[in-house]
Amino acid sequence: APAVPDPLAHSLGEAFAACAEAAHRGLLNSPPGLRTRITKAAEDLEKLGLRTTAETVRAFTAALSGDDPHHMTRTWATACVRLLTAAELR
Repeated sequence: APAVPDPLAHSLGEAFAACAEAAHRGLLNSPPGLRTRITKAAEDLEKLGLRTTAETVRAFTAALSGDDPHHMTRTWATACVRLLTAAELR
């Protein structure tokens, strides 16, 4: 695969796109493949040094495996705000 010119922008974009897809599908209906994609996005963010952002994305992934829609929604919102803030501040 060719090198990504801006790995940080790419990773933030992938994470945000995955979170947006989860909301679009319905947080209670997210398939395992989407959760895997969100987990990979968190790993990529961690590798790039965005530890706190990665942790919020991981918390969202964990919430998707549960059965508390309020917790899912809170962790989704936290992850999205963190991703948007990281993108704005870079």
